[in-house]
Amino acid sequence: MGTAIGEHGMIGDTRTRGFVDGEAVLRRIGWEARSTLPRSVDAAGWPDGLSAIELDGARRVAQSYRAGTTILDTYFSGPEGALKLTDFMPVETPSVDTLAAGHDARTVLARVVRFLTGTRGSLCGTLTFARPVGGASMHRQGPAAWSIDQDPLVIHIEGAQGLTQDAQGLHMAFALKAGEQAHLAITCACTEPAFPGTSLSAARKALAQCDAYWRSGDHSA
Repeated sequence: MGTAIGEHGMIGDTRTRGFVDGEAVLRRIGWEARSTLPRSVDAAGWPDGLSAIELDGARRVAQSYRAGTTILDTYFSGPEGALKLTDFMPVETPSVDTLAAGHDARTVLARVVRFLTGTRGSLCGTLTFARPVGGASMHRQGPAAWSIDQDPLVIHIEGAQGLTQDAQGLHMAFALKAGEQAHLAITCACTEPAFPGTSLSAARKALAQCDAYWRSGDHSA
């Protein structure tokens, strides 16, 4: 049986939302969209979830929201080290053109960032993005960037480290010492825009902006 919805954490950006289960598997990304587009990316194409984390010799020890935000932190620990996985959806204020054209004019429908921070010792592992059921075509955009045609969507995956592909999907291996960081960004778009280019520094900035936005109490974006 699947995980009950009450056992998921919900992240969001005021327009779209993602669901992460207790083992830090990204299960669903959903949004309000025009009728020609699906309203979610979930079990229909990814019965085992979209993105998971695998760690060498460590297990999940805690999961919690940052106070006053939709930012979800999952903590892992083992004999050799510990790390924190932060799942969030960057909050972006829409442009004047987008507001004039209406909600459905947005090219990027949803973006999830999975942000890793080493907190103790050294820990190795892998962040994955599963290949969807049905064998959708995957296109390499660069050493750490891929896109997946999931008609009528295009899904972009970009990592701080190189991404490898196999029959199961895409894999970003990492080895993080205390204080080191890495990320995997997942973008759902309704067209084929230029690749988002979410560098580690940009992901770090987006996390800080997201945290500040929710804590500010001004949620009108």
